[in-house]
Amino acid sequence: MSRAPRRRVPGAGVSLIEIVIVVLVLGIFAAAAAPKFADALSAHRVDMAAHRLASDLRAAQARAKALSATQSVTFVLPPSGNQYEIVGMKNPDRPAESYVVRLSEAPYLATLVSVSLEGSTNTALQFNGFGLPGCAATVVLRSGARTRTVRVERDAGTVSIE
Repeated sequence: MSRAPRRRVPGAGVSLIEIVIVVLVLGIFAAAAAPKFADALSAHRVDMAAHRLASDLRAAQARAKALSATQSVTFVLPPSGNQYEIVGMKNPDRPAESYVVRLSEAPYLATLVSVSLEGSTNTALQFNGFGLPGCAATVVLRSGARTRTVRVERDAGTVSIE
């Protein structure tokens, strides 16, 4: 017995034109989403950097109280650097190294735009033995087009992110 040859059903399968149209539509959606994704990534990075800085300032404040001694946080702005250091504190992950946060490295990829220490020409924010800052401070961070500001109030020593 021989079998009858199979006949191709019209409309079965996908034509090259249909594949090209789908690829073009996906390309248009990807092109529209890319700028929003880049902006969201910049916002996330600058938020991470601001929260890390605020957390580290609070840690320096707590350390000053615990030791009843002055604790300094020094800032190095670009082009000389893009980092801050809690002076005298060791890195918990690498105890042989000082506690330095390089904001230009992953995961932050952010930039210290400016550090304003009210009434001070120094580049270090100092907390006294009671955890109070020697001056009010404003630190501006940027990643892409996004910026965040970390403030330290002089009177209460509160650290906030804007």
